[in-house]
Amino acid sequence: MVNEHWANSYIEIPYINGGRCKKGFDCWGLVRWVLHKEMGGPLLESYGHVNADDKASLTKSFKSEVEHFIPFKAEEFSVAAGFRGPLLLHVGICIKVNNKLMVLEISKRHGVSITELKAFKRKYSKVEFYKYVSKIKSVPRQV
Repeated sequence: MVNEHWANSYIEIPYINGGRCKKGFDCWGLVRWVLHKEMGGPLLESYGHVNADDKASLTKSFKSEVEHFIPFKAEEFSVAAGFRGPLLLHVGICIKVNNKLMVLEISKRHGVSITELKAFKRKYSKVEFYKYVSKIKSVPRQV
């Protein structure tokens, strides 16, 4: 838990495969919800029908959605995408906690957690970061 940070309201949320609301999320459900609720962007495509264990379908869905993003550096509200070879295994969202970049993520085992960026990167053979590019002129950011 992080002192008085908006991310604390997500910590008790359980993992639910295909979850798309605060009753339960999977990794994409958490990312799309945070981009919408905390960053003020539109609610992105759900892909709730994609089983999180089906990494080929997860990768295909991610590739179709990533056209709304640009490859970018890790910064607050960047999507962190963890790969093993060409397969997407997991996504999280970068947040700033006490001026330190962390990743808000969810897993079956731990639910929602806040992970140091370095630890997130160690879990995957490749991590890419993406910034959402809204079709709206500017996307407000909550600080």
